[in-house]
Amino acid sequence: MNWVTEGDHAAAKSLDLLSSRDFAKVMAQANFEVARAVEKATDQIAQGIDFAAQALEAGGSLYLIGAGTSGRLAVLEAAECPPTFHTPHTMVQALLAGGPAAMTAAIEGAEDNEDMGREAVAHLTSKDLLIGISASGRAPFARAALTDAKERGIKTLLVTSQPGHEALVDLVILLETGPEVLSGSTRMKAATAAKCALNAISTGAMAKMGRIYGNLMVEVRPTNNKLRGRAASLIQRLAEVSEARSFELLDACDGDVKLAIASTKLGLDLEKTRQKLEACGRRLREIL
Repeated sequence: MNWVTEGDHAAAKSLDLLSSRDFAKVMAQANFEVARAVEKATDQIAQGIDFAAQALEAGGSLYLIGAGTSGRLAVLEAAECPPTFHTPHTMVQALLAGGPAAMTAAIEGAEDNEDMGREAVAHLTSKDLLIGISASGRAPFARAALTDAKERGIKTLLVTSQPGHEALVDLVILLETGPEVLSGSTRMKAATAAKCALNAISTGAMAKMGRIYGNLMVEVRPTNNKLRGRAASLIQRLAEVSEARSFELLDACDGDVKLAIASTKLGLDLEKTRQKLEACGRRLREIL
């Protein structure tokens, strides 16, 4: 099989003979290749952002599916959305070959199980978006899921480092990371590039939905001391109040940063502000 990721990396000859410093330098230089690959795919990533935003605004969900490292990237992305953007857990979901146990251990045969892939997406509807993650684009679990979903009219997208999959999905995000420093180990450049693309898609979609303000996480919920401090800091900055007052507002609004900011800036009581927020889809920029 002629996988791009298994070619010879020019800077990684005699990798086992390098000093620790030279080894680290080779790895660092490889990450520049990741950045270039992600930048080259800007137009495709932008289209992925639009696909995701359209699905979510239509009431659908964003599903990320993969096996092995790719599936673990899906889990990471889905897990970070609720604390960052206050999304319900159903809005962004991960479908990992082998299930939760595969997050910490290899599940033999899971990647090759096409039936499991089809079963994983059986509940998706035409409102949803399915993003497959596969460095080679050949993982049977993911391919079967994408094929089944597309046949049922569900929008599909593939994040991959191997060309030639345009017929499989509606959109391919090709991340041309080239040969891995450690030949074939796609947990390295290919996975890093995929994580960058997924970060852009989820964050871009949330931005379009008004779940950030500027570059600020105004949907953050104060579920621990660190996040409580961050939430109060946002209120202090955007509502232009003292630190002490920001904590008072945070508590009065049950941790709702947007409500605290909007009620203070508009000079309205909490219920009227809440109604205004809901009427505009909780888009803080619109209400202000």
